This record gives sequence, C-alpha cells and structure tokens, in this order.
Amino acid sequence: QPFGWPTVVSTTWRRPGGRPVTRTWPKNQAWIASVAGRLDVGAWLRPRALACRIGARACALAVEDDPLEVLRMGVPFDTCLSLRDGFNAASTVLNAVDVNKRVIYLRGDDGAILARQLLAVGADLRLLRYRLYSSLAGPDAEVVERLFEQVFQDIVRETGLEETGDGAPVALHGGFWYDDGALAPIAADDDLGAELAARGLP
Repeated sequence: QPFGWPTVVSTTWRRPGGRPVTRTWPKNQAWIASVAGRLDVGAWLRPRALACRIGARACALAVEDDPLEVLRMGVPFDTCLSLRDGFNAASTVLNAVDVNKRVIYLRGDDGAILARQLLAVGADLRLLRYRLYSSLAGPDAEVVERLFEQVFQDIVRETGLEETGDGAPVALHGGFWYDDGALAPIAADDDLGAELAARGLP
C-alpha cells in the first residue's frame, strides 16, 4: 500500500444507509458544533447531484460522500495527489476525512472521473475553491467549468458563506495537507443560466 497505509475496508468508513462514519468522529463533531449558527452546516454537508449531458455523453456532477472515492482524486489526472506515485498523495486523507472539505466529481455514464474540484471552508469561515482538473478540452471544457460554477454558487448561496481566494482550511485531524492555492473569486455571470439552457443543460 502507498506510504505504508493499512488496507481500509469500505464498511468501516460508512454507517448503514450510506452516511459517512467520518462525520461522527469527535474532531469533526467539534468543528460542526463550533460553526453552528455561523453557516448552514446542513447545506454544506448535504448530498448534491446534477445530471447533465456533455456532447453526446450522459454525465453526473456530484459532491463525493464516499471517503474512499475521495482518496482517488489525484489518480485520473496523474497529479501530485495520485495514490500511485504522487508526492503529495498523503494530503488526500484529510480531504477524505475532514468535514470542512468536500470534493466534487464529474463522472461519465461509465463511472469514469472526468473532472474534479476541491472545496473547503476556511479558518475564517469563508469558502475556498481550488483548481478544477478536467480531462475534457475545447467546448466541452467550457461546459464543465460552467457546471462546476453553478454547483459552487448554489453552495455559496445555501450555506451563506462568502467566497474568498485567501486563507486556508483547518486540518481538523492534523497531518500533512497540500495547499495548491485557492482560486480568486470571479465576477458573477449573469448569463450563466441562459448559456446552460442553450447547451441543453439544467
């Protein structure tokens, strides 16, 4: 196993019904209690999924709730987070278990990961987003960017958090965490809905 990590059995990470057991861990529960009333924790943690089509391909954009799947976030794009040989791969553990971090995946109808992005609640309780990695190019890449933007803005609105490009999230469980730099906020796109509709997207 990479870095000598023990084999992790999926059933130890999830409770019956599919809810991640990591959310019940004491340090995650302490963070949830500490931010209650300052952000809508339910909106931050709730499942999100968006069915869409990119070109001729049926796809789904969703916030990943399976910690084991989050560990794979660097593999499809051969980044420094790859479990195969990524020198920052250990960082994926905190992305998987810390409740103040979420990973969004775009998957094709075959389950293959086509794009991903990490979001996090900063120490100052502002919302951070990191580089969007995608295997798609050209017009399809533009659609992907707009889909991720749509979901991100939904989270901003529903959680009540302000977006920022500064700061960093707290490493709730200690250990190594790689920060590749949060993206600066972009101007709101008044034509986002019209653009998505023109492409047959929700």
